[in-house]
Amino acid sequence: MKKIIVAIALLFGFSANLATAQGITEPMLVTPEKSMPTQEIIVGNDRDEHGCIGSAGYSWDVKKQECVQAWNNEPTTITGAIETAIEPTSAPVLGSDTDTHGCIGSAGYSWDTVLNTCTRPWEAETTFGWAEKMKITTRLTVDSFEAERNITREEAAAFIARSFEMNIFPARITTLMEWQPVDKSQIAPEFTSSVNFVKNANIIKANSDDMFAPKSDLTTKDAIDMLVASKTTEKMTDAEVLVFAKNAGLSFDETKLNEAVSRRVFVMWLRQIAEYTPTTSVQPR
Repeated sequence: MKKIIVAIALLFGFSANLATAQGITEPMLVTPEKSMPTQEIIVGNDRDEHGCIGSAGYSWDVKKQECVQAWNNEPTTITGAIETAIEPTSAPVLGSDTDTHGCIGSAGYSWDTVLNTCTRPWEAETTFGWAEKMKITTRLTVDSFEAERNITREEAAAFIARSFEMNIFPARITTLMEWQPVDKSQIAPEFTSSVNFVKNANIIKANSDDMFAPKSDLTTKDAIDMLVASKTTEKMTDAEVLVFAKNAGLSFDETKLNEAVSRRVFVMWLRQIAEYTPTTSVQPR
């Protein structure tokens, strides 16, 4: 019996050696790799533990304790319009709405005709890039632009005065009268002419104490008032000014008009107001 088994083994060994000698190789069994399905990012299917939709630009604000969009001056809670406007089952696939310039709309990008690239208008790089292109800032880099720092009243005056110089706003006839506010000595020398301009052009008014408060943070209300007054000389009520601003695309919370405005938001608003073409006239008082 053992002899038979040995004989069979020798026979198989001989056959294998013969096949190899003849150039016949035994095929190797390859285990096919499982292909990973391509995961599409759908706007609305990436809510975090707080319910914030990342693909829609929302993130959790620890201080405010709510979901906010970084590019808006005011927070928008996840329980607002966003939850009804964006549903995972019907929302567009991120990247499926690329325009002719290659800008992905669902990611917040659109073609910037001034910067000649795809941008998101609320980002610091965009606001700085536009301000630099239009020559209304002397800062050389986006870091030195300090986009998230609150803008002061004298800085806002300088941005507006330069915007008139660069024909961003319609030309305005003003007097050359030098304004003498009580706190004139507090105005930085490089901003004196700008402050005089916005005062003489009726773009900003002094408070009851005839003080300009140049170093104070500019409030949301004052920012809107200044920008709308830069765009038009038409007389408006406070309510009409807010309507005009919203029609121009400005996003703000009417219950928080006394909050400070960052340099980024102010320049973004300045551009929105400057590029806005009113469709109807506001009735004067």
